[in-house]
Amino acid sequence: YDFKTGNFTLYGKEDGLDITDELMSIRCIDNKFLIGQHSSFTLFTPSSLKNNIDPPKVFITNATVNDSLITVTDKPLNLQLAYYQNRISFNFTALNYVRPEQNTFAYRLKGADTTWTNTYHGFVSYANLAPGAYHFEVKVQNFAGVWSNIQSVSITIKPPFWKTWWFISLLVLVFGILFYTIVKYILQRNLKEKILRLQNEQQIENERNRISRDLHDDLGSGLTKIAILTEVIKTQPSSAEKNINKISETARGLVDNLDEMVWALNPQNDSLDKLAAYLAEYMQLYLEGSNIDSIIDLPPILSPAYINEEKRRNIFMTVKEFLNNSVKHSGAKNISFQLSHNEYYFEIILKDDGKGIDEMMLSGMGNGLKNMQQRIEDIGGSSKFIFENGKGTQLHIHCPL
Repeated sequence: YDFKTGNFTLYGKEDGLDITDELMSIRCIDNKFLIGQHSSFTLFTPSSLKNNIDPPKVFITNATVNDSLITVTDKPLNLQLAYYQNRISFNFTALNYVRPEQNTFAYRLKGADTTWTNTYHGFVSYANLAPGAYHFEVKVQNFAGVWSNIQSVSITIKPPFWKTWWFISLLVLVFGILFYTIVKYILQRNLKEKILRLQNEQQIENERNRISRDLHDDLGSGLTKIAILTEVIKTQPSSAEKNINKISETARGLVDNLDEMVWALNPQNDSLDKLAAYLAEYMQLYLEGSNIDSIIDLPPILSPAYINEEKRRNIFMTVKEFLNNSVKHSGAKNISFQLSHNEYYFEIILKDDGKGIDEMMLSGMGNGLKNMQQRIEDIGGSSKFIFENGKGTQLHIHCPL
């Protein structure tokens, strides 16, 4: 045993020792061994023997990948493997004919092993190798402690596509875009909800203001008129009958206005069929005390499509204004009301057979006509007047459902 190298050296028959006779004793004197046997003594001097200082040669004979044999040639072997080809074994041997039983192999797999591993067998196997780059190395040491050159095999196990850098980058990008889209959607939805809430609050406030104005303009003015006429009756009893008739007429007008306001505010009337029925009924009642006949043309089946309160009110006020102008100014004998619709829009046509509107009358009624058209534009619709002097007046109202 050499304490410097840590190697054992075995001596036998090839070194001149008679190994057929049993060894009785061994004595070490001045780096010499005195070996006693049954019938002889042998003086053995190890330093007189010539050690084999030529390095042995090591060869990797073959490799096995998932039970598939790969023959190793003189050329450097570079294995390019898929991620599932992760079970690899190597067979190696040494070319040394002097005490070959004392050959010692050392191997390591760079990327998996941190140190060399010694073995007397020319075989090693690795299993479940992770994707990556490896370098298998093997060398051999002879009985004299001389190491051979290193033989090696390069191994690259490719990762599956879902573990490649480009796929991970793409995945991160997709998730980033998805996260951005979701956050943007949530922010936009919250913003829309906030805007809608503010719009609803503004609509409620506008509706309150409108009701307040209507009450002040219609009911307030009517009640003021009744109060004035009552005072007149007190001071002028002779005009009581005339003024009472005016009070009665004004009161009926206030009741009608209140009825119109209640109808406009009632959500149960938010449909096209309810609107058409109310307009037809209102037109008949409005023309009942006049010499004008009403002509109603409605489809046999009316759509219950939703129409909000603002749209109903603006259409009603426009129709009411048209009827009022026709009764006062047209001298018509007939006024027709026609409504048609499809799934996208509805159209109302109002027509009288009066004297029409000349340029003088048009200039005096300009603001009223513009107000009627503005009401329709405010609800997203369009309107058109058709009139010729002596040929009556038409109003076409076109509104989306």
